[in-house]
Amino acid sequence: KGVLLILIALLLLGGAGLIGVALAYPIAGLIRLLVNALNILARKELTFSRTRLTDLRYVARGSMPFALNRASLNVVPRLDAFVLAALSPIAAGYFALGNRILGPALILPMVISSTLYPFLARESRNSRAGWAVVALLTAVGVALAGVGVLAAPFLVPLLFGSEYRGAVPAVQVMLFAMPFVFAANPLLAHVYTSRREGRGLVIALAAASVVGTGAILAGQLLSGPLAAASGYLLRQVLFAGTLVVAARLPAPPISGSPREGQQGIPELSHAARSAP
Repeated sequence: KGVLLILIALLLLGGAGLIGVALAYPIAGLIRLLVNALNILARKELTFSRTRLTDLRYVARGSMPFALNRASLNVVPRLDAFVLAALSPIAAGYFALGNRILGPALILPMVISSTLYPFLARESRNSRAGWAVVALLTAVGVALAGVGVLAAPFLVPLLFGSEYRGAVPAVQVMLFAMPFVFAANPLLAHVYTSRREGRGLVIALAAASVVGTGAILAGQLLSGPLAAASGYLLRQVLFAGTLVVAARLPAPPISGSPREGQQGIPELSHAARSAP
C-alpha cells in the first residue's frame, strides 16, 4: 500500500493524471507478487509433490463457500453505485460518497476477523470465544457509527465540498449499518470455525445480497437517495441476521472427505499434508 501511494504521488506530480493513477495499481500489484515470491523462496521450505486428484477436489470444494460468501458480503455491495448510476447519477454519487466514508472504518473488522480466524479455528465447537469477538466488534461499530452520524453534517462538506451537503442524510443512514458490518465479519469467521459453511449459508447470503440490491433500486425509484440508503442498511441487517442464525444452528457432521481423521477432521494424503 505504501508503494502504491508513493507511485501515485510521483506520477501525479509528474503530470500523468488519471492514467498515471491507473498504471500505479498493476505496477504495485506486480511488486507485491515479487515480494511474496521472494519471501516464499527465501524460506527454502517449499516442496513440490504430486497430489491426488481426489485431494484437490476436496480442497476446492471445501474452499468454495469462503469465496462465494465473501463475494456476497463484499463484492456485490460494491456494485450498488454502478447499478444506481443507471437510475440517478446523483444517487450514485451519494452512494459512492457514503462508501468512501465507510470504507476506512470497515477495513478494521475484516482485518481483525482474518487475523483471529486461525486462532478461533483451534477452539472447540462449543467455545464462546467467537461470540466474545462478535460482541466486542459490534460495540466498536456502534461507537463509530454514533460518532460518524454526529460528524457527517460537518465532515461531508469539509471533505467533498458544500455541493454535497444534500448527501448528508443518506450518508447518515448508511453509517447506521456500521454495527451490523462489524458484527458480520467476525460472525462469518465464527461460523467457519464451527464448520457450518455449507451450501445453505451460501444461498442465504447470496439471497440477502440480491434482496438488498432490489431494496436499493426500489427505494431510489419510489422515494430517492434516502430510501436507497435504507436499502443498503437493510442488506447489512439481513447479512448479520443470517450469520447469527447460522452460528446458532447445530453444527452438521463433517463428511465428504476422502478419509476421516481420528478427531472427525478430514485427513488428506501424505503429499497434501506435507505441502506448506
